[in-house]
Amino acid sequence: MGSISIDKLKMKAIALLSRIPDFHETALCVYFGHPLINDGISFIEAKNRFYVFGGYERGRYTETSKTHDVDEALFWVLDAQVEMQSRSKSHELVRYTDSRRLRFEKQDKLFMFIGEPYYSMHKKRISEILKIAPYNDHQTRSLDLVKDFERTSKTLKKLCNTDQKWSDEFEQNVDFFINKSYRGEYQGIFNFKEVFSTMLSKYALIIEELRNKGFFNQQLSVYDDIRIIEEQMSKVDINFIRG
Repeated sequence: MGSISIDKLKMKAIALLSRIPDFHETALCVYFGHPLINDGISFIEAKNRFYVFGGYERGRYTETSKTHDVDEALFWVLDAQVEMQSRSKSHELVRYTDSRRLRFEKQDKLFMFIGEPYYSMHKKRISEILKIAPYNDHQTRSLDLVKDFERTSKTLKKLCNTDQKWSDEFEQNVDFFINKSYRGEYQGIFNFKEVFSTMLSKYALIIEELRNKGFFNQQLSVYDDIRIIEEQMSKVDINFIRG
């Protein structure tokens, strides 16, 4: 396809995106032309006979891609829009699995509406991403489990304050997740793989004591949560978790 003006490129992009149900031009997330400095805004412009895709980060201009090809330039715009729309319903993401699975599935469906050659370009890009960084459900599952450990331990702490006799180890393990001494100044976890391995051991001991005392026979929601946590713990392969 021969070179066309930025205005015509925008018209064509909107026409293609309009094939997606419920798309509205007002939702377009890419600016056509060079905007005033504005962090977080992606834009495409014609510059020295090239189409240039860029943006601003912390007030600094970043030029990410450059091409003579109209279809490639259009793909950058379409991909940015589809990426934004696929992330807009993050509450639908399935816990304990690599969040990219559902996001890429949504992107596939949106590009199917748009059609060729952009659908094939999208499939090629996703294939290249997964070659470098394959799906890693173990990593996502471990991160979700850390949140679950911390959340349920707040309820388990209340059990420690009842008349029921708990071992010192049980209370210490619950306090481990309450105090969160493994988290840094900005709530990150240094050497995550090693820390998570310790977490799995401690939470397994918590579950064991709950089971030995017959607490799983009680109809309390926290025990339903712990059953789910225990099931997910058994699916984690520590070797596939990044440190």
